[in-house]
Amino acid sequence: MRIFFAAFLPPVLQDGVAFEAHPQNTIARFSLQPPHELRGFVIRDFGGLRVHPPTLLASTGITLDVLPGDEVIAETVDDVYALAYHTMVYNHLQRLVRVLGLHYNGKGWEVIRTRLREAIPCGHSLERAWLSEAKTVALKCSMRMRIAGAGDNNHVSFTHRCFETSLFNLPQARYTWTVS
Repeated sequence: MRIFFAAFLPPVLQDGVAFEAHPQNTIARFSLQPPHELRGFVIRDFGGLRVHPPTLLASTGITLDVLPGDEVIAETVDDVYALAYHTMVYNHLQRLVRVLGLHYNGKGWEVIRTRLREAIPCGHSLERAWLSEAKTVALKCSMRMRIAGAGDNNHVSFTHRCFETSLFNLPQARYTWTVS
């Protein structure tokens, strides 16, 4: 998990860039020589990329060259954080935590919280977005998007899994349907 966060959080933290870092788009790289250690990741499918141009410009001096209205443009840095959470935590780590049987006892989420606190600088806006006491996070609702034919503009507020620690709070999320 440290390598995963080291690979995908710096672009979010420094440059306002989020990749769709979920299992379908993320390929693990291992060393060729024994012991075959995880070295990093390869990302594919740049169509799901989200970039907050002012943050990218401030950190790199690069002006993003895309057509007006391109879907890669994030209006706010919070839009970048939402995509990163959706793909990294909800689509990737949440599934891993469940497969390993570490969801309902909270142990998997404890590990994720610990590693996120190590990786995200204290006081950074991503810390407030992901590690504050906020109990919900807006995520894409793929089924609703397809039914409404509204692209990426349909979101659902989900219980923020990084802070679910009680066995009794985990099985059910409160869903608030909002179109944004």
